[in-house]
Amino acid sequence: MELTIDQKLLDSLPTLRLSEMEWLQGKLKELLPNERQKLKESLEKRGFKVPFFIWQDGQYNWIVDGHQRHLLLSEEGFAETAFPVVFVQAATLKEAKELVLLISSRYGTESKDGFAEFMAGLDAEFIKLATTFDGLLDLDIPDDLDIIEEDPKETKELDDDIETKHRCPECGYEW
Repeated sequence: MELTIDQKLLDSLPTLRLSEMEWLQGKLKELLPNERQKLKESLEKRGFKVPFFIWQDGQYNWIVDGHQRHLLLSEEGFAETAFPVVFVQAATLKEAKELVLLISSRYGTESKDGFAEFMAGLDAEFIKLATTFDGLLDLDIPDDLDIIEEDPKETKELDDDIETKHRCPECGYEW
């Protein structure tokens, strides 16, 4: 596996070798073969862009965020490679584990409409490669996204009197 590490991260953040990092989450999450392949391809294509989040308890460097990348990169022979890290604060092991749960938890649910709107202007190949959103990748993602990007700050007012062609029989949503 070939991997580039974002130079700006290396220049601006402290680093640790993978072999210096310990798993805090244990078996909380599993990296399935198809997810592993997507993660590997994403790292090969885009490089390492997001630092590991680490909690230090004085003796160990515990991974708070980045377990799956750590697993894959270790298996791929990068155990002695230095990666950028961000040190997070926690008073106790219990608090550090709570951070893992906060980071790993989902506080929102992706929708097909929202996903389709968000991917406007993004590379379709990357979307197919990098995302694992259950049920959203069955959208027909064209290879050439020719969608005008919208300003996310711009709010749109909808006219309630707009005629629609379709109505969902279950929820009444119109489009």
